[in-house]
Amino acid sequence: MKRTPSVSSVGSALLPLAAWLLIAAGPLSLPVVAQTLQPQTRPSGTAEAEIHDLILRANRAQEQSISAGDSAVMRDSSTDRYYREMVQVNRSLMQAGVVTVTMIDIEWGAITVIGDTATAITDETWIATFSDGTVRESRDRNLYYLVLQNGHWLIDEDEHPDDRTPLTPGERQV
Repeated sequence: MKRTPSVSSVGSALLPLAAWLLIAAGPLSLPVVAQTLQPQTRPSGTAEAEIHDLILRANRAQEQSISAGDSAVMRDSSTDRYYREMVQVNRSLMQAGVVTVTMIDIEWGAITVIGDTATAITDETWIATFSDGTVRESRDRNLYYLVLQNGHWLIDEDEHPDDRTPLTPGERQV
């Protein structure tokens, strides 16, 4: 059974948990430590490797989208439905004062492929920088649903099965 994220403080029921936590908790001053993500390798040419690369590419596209204020860069990694959802997520983040988002860590769980559909589990840590210079770090589990369309894997949905209670300002999600 697929779950729908709860309504966030900015009134959008489409926000994934990480975005919802960023907005609900508000800005927090934290030191930012730059990290270079080293993708875990999977045998090239496999569906699992393609999905792994797709999720990394999609997350980098969201970073670029927020920075540039242009969601078009996210289109090639998403189904039409998921793309529309992510456009709304980014719009809500920017309306809340977010100027950049950066994924600083990703831990991979199972990637399961069954025919033209797949699921992938990740634990992702993100930092959002607000227009006033403060930053907010959040970590959450993602359950990606993927579909194979025209020979390419696309993200169709992203759930957050370990929804957490929103933090109060001043708390750090880890």
